[in-house]
Amino acid sequence: MNFRSHSSVHLVSHVAQIDEVGFLDWVKGRPEKNKFYLKLRDDPWEWAGAGNLFTEKSYSMGAAYEFIHSAKHPGLKMFVAHTFDLDPDQSYFALPRVELCRENNKVTVKINCWADEDPKPFLAEFVENKKPNAPVGDFQKVRNSRISHADVPDRGQWGPYFDSAQDFLRDHSKIVLARVTESRWQEPVDPFGLLESLNQQSYRCYIKLPSGQEIVSVSPERLFKIERSQLKTEAVAGTRPRDGDPDEFLRCPKERLEHQYVVDEVIRQISPFCDKVESQPTPQVVALKKVLHLKTPISGKLKGAFSQLKLIEALHPTPAVGGLPKKQSVSWLENHEPFKRQFYAAPVGVIGEDRTEVFVNIRSVLINGRDLKLYSGVGVVKDSRVDSEWDELDLKASQFWEALLQ
Repeated sequence: MNFRSHSSVHLVSHVAQIDEVGFLDWVKGRPEKNKFYLKLRDDPWEWAGAGNLFTEKSYSMGAAYEFIHSAKHPGLKMFVAHTFDLDPDQSYFALPRVELCRENNKVTVKINCWADEDPKPFLAEFVENKKPNAPVGDFQKVRNSRISHADVPDRGQWGPYFDSAQDFLRDHSKIVLARVTESRWQEPVDPFGLLESLNQQSYRCYIKLPSGQEIVSVSPERLFKIERSQLKTEAVAGTRPRDGDPDEFLRCPKERLEHQYVVDEVIRQISPFCDKVESQPTPQVVALKKVLHLKTPISGKLKGAFSQLKLIEALHPTPAVGGLPKKQSVSWLENHEPFKRQFYAAPVGVIGEDRTEVFVNIRSVLINGRDLKLYSGVGVVKDSRVDSEWDELDLKASQFWEALLQ
C-alpha cells in the first residue's frame, strides 16, 4: 500500500487509495472507543473514522474548531456531534486517528498523526486489520424482543404538558414538544443492522461515544452546508402521513404558517453572515418513507471570514426543533421539558476547510446495550390539536419500531 504524506506545522496525514470496503463493516470491526460513520443526504460522499487525536491533547471544543480553521492542512476535517444545549463538555468532536472516505468513486484511507509521533505503528495496524472480521449481518433475521417501554411524557401526561405549551403560545408563535420512549430489549440492540434497515433518503449516521453509548440517526434535515463562499440551508417544518394529499398539504393554513415561521427565522439568523439571502417563494413537498414534509431551500453568499461554531450557535436551534422566539422557547423547554434531549435535535456533521455540512439530529435513537431511547418531536402552534400531535409523534417514531420489531 503506497501512502503519500501531507504535512503542516502540527499534523502529518498519510493517505492511500484502497480497494472497495464496506464502511459500516469497517467501523463495526474497529476496537476504538470513539468511532463514527456518516453518509450525506444528497451526495454519494461517505466518511468513517476511528480514534480521536483531540482527546490525546485535551483539546476543548473551541480549540478544536480553531485548529480546523487555522491549521491550513490539506483535507483536514473533524466530526462533531453537539448536544442540544451545545454544552462544550458533553458535545463530541473528533479528529480521527484513521479515516475512510468515499469521494468521486474512489475510497481512500488517511492516517493522522501529530508531527512528533512515529507513524509506522499506525500504518502497520491499518494494513493488518483493513478487512474486518465482524461484518454487518442481516438485521431482519436477528431475533430480538422488547421487554418493556415507557413514553416520557406518557399519554396521560401529554394533555397537561400540551396545555402548558398553549399557555406559552398566548404570547409567542411556536414551541416544539419532544418525547422520548425508553425501552429495554432481550438482547443488545445492533446499531449497524438497524442503520442499514432504515431510510436511505436521509443523512445516515452512527456514533460511538466515549461513554460507550451509541447513536443511530436517519435525519432528513440539513442545518447548513458550505460550498466555497455559498451557504446552503433550509426550512423543514410541517408533517403529514406519507399517503396524504400533497396539494392539500400545501394549501393547509396551519401547516403553511408553521413552515413560514421557520423560513423567516432561518433567513434572519443567517443574514449577518451573508451579503445576499435567497429562498424559494413556495415550499416543496418532500416524501420520506413514513411522512411528508414541507421544505424551502435557502441560500446566501458568505461575507468572508467566519466561524463555523458561531454559525452553528446562530442557527441552532431552528424553530423546527426549538420554537419561536428562539430565546424564550429554549428557556421554556429548559424549565418544562420532562427529560434532557442530550444529542437529540442537535447539530451533527463534518467541519473542514474544503467540506462543511451539518444536519439536525432528529429521527434518532440512543443505544446503551439492551437499553434504547427513541426520540421524536412536533411543532405546536395555537391551532394545534392535542390528539393530532400525539399521533404525529407516533408516526415519526414508527419507522424505528417497524425495523426493531420485525
